[in-house]
Amino acid sequence: MRVRSMRIENALQSGPAKQAQQRVISRRAVVSQVHLPYPLLSDEHLLLAKALSLPTFTAAGMTLLKRMTMVVNDGVIEHVFYPVFPPDQNATEVLAWLKTRCGK
Repeated sequence: MRVRSMRIENALQSGPAKQAQQRVISRRAVVSQVHLPYPLLSDEHLLLAKALSLPTFTAAGMTLLKRMTMVVNDGVIEHVFYPVFPPDQNATEVLAWLKTRCGK
């Protein structure tokens, strides 16, 4: 995902961000361990998930977001990739979509 993230960043001249519900300490540990090249955003209280009626599921007593990718430009959601399956091909799919939109 890191290499594809760099390709997406080059296509957009900006970078992706990942949204998560984990607490701040947990998110920092993930970013540090995995060396994510983009920020990990928080929705610990599911405010964004509820406001946008995002698909969720429950596991081990936690409400979690289903896997999806949102393309957001200047605060506007331009496209949503959902469901994300197979997940290992999503970055390639997003990059292809971005190239058609950005003309690169």
